[in-house]
Amino acid sequence: MQNVLNHDVLFEKHFEEISRIPHGSGNEAGVADYLVQFAKDRGFWWHRDALHNVIIKKGGTEGYEYSPPVLMQAHTDMVCVKDKGVEHDFLRDPLKLVLEGRILRAEGTSLGADDIAGVATILALLEREGISHPPIEAVFTTQEETGMFGAQALDYSLLTARRMISLDSGGESESSVNAASCLNLELCKRTALDKAAGQVCRLGVTGLQGGHSGMCIDLERGNALLIAARILHELGRRVSFRISRFDADNASNVIPSECFVSFICKDEDAEAVAGIVAKSIAEISREYQESDPGLLVSLSQTGGSASALSREESRTLVELLCLLPNGRAHRSLTVEGFVTASSNIAAIAVTERGWRVKASIRAELESRLDCLLDKMAIAAGLCGATLREQGRTPAWVYMPGSAMRARAAQLMEQEWGVPLKPSFEHGGLECGYFSKNLPGLDIYVIGPIGRDVHSTNEHLDLDSADRVYEFLTRYLALLRD
Repeated sequence: MQNVLNHDVLFEKHFEEISRIPHGSGNEAGVADYLVQFAKDRGFWWHRDALHNVIIKKGGTEGYEYSPPVLMQAHTDMVCVKDKGVEHDFLRDPLKLVLEGRILRAEGTSLGADDIAGVATILALLEREGISHPPIEAVFTTQEETGMFGAQALDYSLLTARRMISLDSGGESESSVNAASCLNLELCKRTALDKAAGQVCRLGVTGLQGGHSGMCIDLERGNALLIAARILHELGRRVSFRISRFDADNASNVIPSECFVSFICKDEDAEAVAGIVAKSIAEISREYQESDPGLLVSLSQTGGSASALSREESRTLVELLCLLPNGRAHRSLTVEGFVTASSNIAAIAVTERGWRVKASIRAELESRLDCLLDKMAIAAGLCGATLREQGRTPAWVYMPGSAMRARAAQLMEQEWGVPLKPSFEHGGLECGYFSKNLPGLDIYVIGPIGRDVHSTNEHLDLDSADRVYEFLTRYLALLRD
């Protein structure tokens, strides 16, 4: 296969070779084979576990043999998306790299630079001769994109380092300095549906911007699911109805941009329903004219019948949705724009067996996460629902006096003439697991500039990758003690 990149450049060689190995989340065995062979060929110590996490250790160079070790970490999986009509099997086919000047992308698919850029950087540093560095413990985790399952399962007893460089980032001088604790929730209630007849009404809420529940939760964007619940609650003040369908099917970390509800009312109430909904639409549209100017609420009515919740259960479900905390719950008083706690009501479904609501909560501190969790649990208990917790990730708490970050900032000023910009995160990072399992761990995060990750427009700036790589060769030399 013809090379697209320059294999005389270590970073580019490893990036392209790994791009030829399918490595979607849960399919990282091939990359693990590559990493193990890399270690064997160079006589490095290595360890591989059942989830295909790989650890590679290399001793310190002359004068650094007894220096405290440094941990370097990246994840080996990628988000697999492709353009409509593109024939590509992510389980078998290599990525087709395209180089436009010094910008790298993939033809018709995501590139996977998140985080193969990090993997390739670490391998290039391990392979390069003539640079000074302390003992390196390189950790390559799996299934980061689907729940950080590799980081959860990693055997941390194999690691001795209390200094870490995370390569799961992008932006050169912009560096993550914390990670939120995140938790997905499901509120469920088993209840019977039975046949109901009358006016079958279909309410649609569409045209909202939606967005990521971590990055966009502070932008006052409308939540289609909760707007629908609000209209139903207003309707319930005057009209009795039964819900037959309630659909907003999103991932738990997405703010719903559309929602559809089917409910049944008495034939004689049809006109009143239309009037109440029209009044609600006018009020709500004014509220969201700045954040969601495309908001559209629709109502259609037809005679008929359908399986539906009871009137009492319909009212309970609507009241629960109105009660659940949603949006920003707390913000930092010292860091502008930093959301420190939030919740997102993401999805809902009514089925023949009952209903379920999906939500996610995030917080800078575990205690704030627990506070939000208690509110969700209390609300679930009041309506007789069961609350299930799924995939809690630990927080990485901001360390103001980080020596790792201070050394990086000083070198950055010297080498690039720019200040290190701290980035306060409202999302989870694998750093949370490392921080939890390696007490006292001091973490510095860096990576090259990439754009539109997790999409078919994803691209990587190779000049930026070069700068980050050369910066790290100098940075490692500062870590003698």
